[in-house]
Amino acid sequence: MKRHSSRNFATLVLIAALAALPSFDSVAWAQADFYKGKTIRIMVGSTPGSFYDLWGRLLDYGTVVVSGTGGTREAFAKISAVARNDGERRTAHLWTATSYLHEGATDKALAEIQKMAEIAKAGGDTPALSGDLNQMGDILREAGRYDDALAKYKETVDTMEKADVPADVKDGVRRNFVFEQGRVALGKGDLTGAKAKAAEYAKQVGVKKIPFEVRQQHELDGLIALEEKRFPEAVASLQQSNQQDPRIVYLTAVALQGKGDAAKARETAGKAAAFNGLSFNYGFVKDKAKKLTSA
Repeated sequence: MKRHSSRNFATLVLIAALAALPSFDSVAWAQADFYKGKTIRIMVGSTPGSFYDLWGRLLDYGTVVVSGTGGTREAFAKISAVARNDGERRTAHLWTATSYLHEGATDKALAEIQKMAEIAKAGGDTPALSGDLNQMGDILREAGRYDDALAKYKETVDTMEKADVPADVKDGVRRNFVFEQGRVALGKGDLTGAKAKAAEYAKQVGVKKIPFEVRQQHELDGLIALEEKRFPEAVASLQQSNQQDPRIVYLTAVALQGKGDAAKARETAGKAAAFNGLSFNYGFVKDKAKKLTSA
């Protein structure tokens, strides 16, 4: 295996991060015949022995690509140990957390995000700390720990209020808290509260119409419709949400199934189950999506 200089380190990040997904093992082995007897060139845009070069070496040794999540975590531990800055260390912890999500190990995933938060706090990176807290809230919400999730979402806002960032950024975090309150209310079965937050969020989002927030508005509307078994409306709203989020793709499949379109539901669930992209949310829905493909 040869190494040559290149400015595109993103490819290495993609391969290594995909390896955090357990399903990547089967993909790697399935392609064994195609690559057998061939030379694979990894393009590393840095000097030998550097952090980036280590990524290539890990791939070379087979530590990342052909190992399960345990081997993947070992690889990211090595990367964290030689990381040159906080960003590299945080990235290693992020994908370690992702590997735990795929095993349903909520507390271990939270512990890794907590390590990210500690790095951000030590480095005085308050905006990053705020984002870490929000991610903890997502993990807790998906685990059904709604009160704990809401507390993290509130801490997200309180932390960003202390950050030296433009007012628009703080306003966006405040708006996002309304969205999260709506999702937590739904999880707790409080439809009235969820609808109230959805209306409040729609009013706030309607001022600037930021595309990301508009998609989140459709997501919340779709979740409410799904809870109320208004399946056609749920499908329509979710299809206007973030299609790069495997969680949304899976929920769309659920809505399609409720609508009575079993074939389309299985097809959509298959897309969520075999999601080909870097997404933290994939760990939340992969197994559920696989189950739905055979329903």
